[in-house]
Amino acid sequence: MVAVGDLETAAGAVRGLVAGRRGSGWWSTRDTSTSLLALTRYWTATGELELSGSLVALLNGQELVRLTLSKDLLSRPETRIHVPANRLRPGSNTLVIRRSDGKPCAYSAELAQVVAQEQLAPVVNASKLTVKKEFFRMRVTRLEDGTNALRPEKAASTTFQAGDLIRCVVSVDTPNDLTYVVVEDMLPAGFEVTEREDLPEYESWNFWFSKIVVRDDRIAFFATSIPKGRSEFSYHLRAEGVGEATALPALASLMYDPDQFASSGGLRLEVRP
Repeated sequence: MVAVGDLETAAGAVRGLVAGRRGSGWWSTRDTSTSLLALTRYWTATGELELSGSLVALLNGQELVRLTLSKDLLSRPETRIHVPANRLRPGSNTLVIRRSDGKPCAYSAELAQVVAQEQLAPVVNASKLTVKKEFFRMRVTRLEDGTNALRPEKAASTTFQAGDLIRCVVSVDTPNDLTYVVVEDMLPAGFEVTEREDLPEYESWNFWFSKIVVRDDRIAFFATSIPKGRSEFSYHLRAEGVGEATALPALASLMYDPDQFASSGGLRLEVRP
């Protein structure tokens, strides 16, 4: 359409592409690259890539923020616009984003609201994914052959003693087979993960998922596929800091379709001396 100069028809396709973006991309890496090439060709033809003027956000007709159009602004993964609660009125509110020079402005937006709660509840959206997180204290158990081994207690717990070794189990239930899934769990303060990302040379990878990544504040699991039903991700951590801590929800999502996600509820943990 752009090649033959039919920019009016192409504008509808552009709106569809922009609306179909999921997070920082489209359904797959191939779709993302193809969409970016098409959008760049269209915006070059219309002159929208010329950086002039400002980007203005209006809330109920009143200017909320004004951003100078620049390469730095366009290269950001996202731009956050904070809406103070006292600027919102009862009933409907209208947010308008436009260019000050009058040229068309293409964008995609996501609304996020932070609600103060004592304990976060599980989140389930249209994907019908459900996530559950539990902590089990590890105990020395005598096996049938007379040897001792560390095994998790049968009942989940939220109260531990300093020095306890704990198994955290994140369960993901799905009504359909899924591909390219990431499960992230934020680590509670006062607990230290004992898992390792890379195995020693004398050990082989025998986990059903593809990869595990350990960071200072979280642990992430990557799975190429998850079958219909329940799948479990588990890791171990040690209770070190005495006091109370909040275990934030664990999040499961599809890497190439982040709109499909779910999270567990939050938990209050206590570590006693």
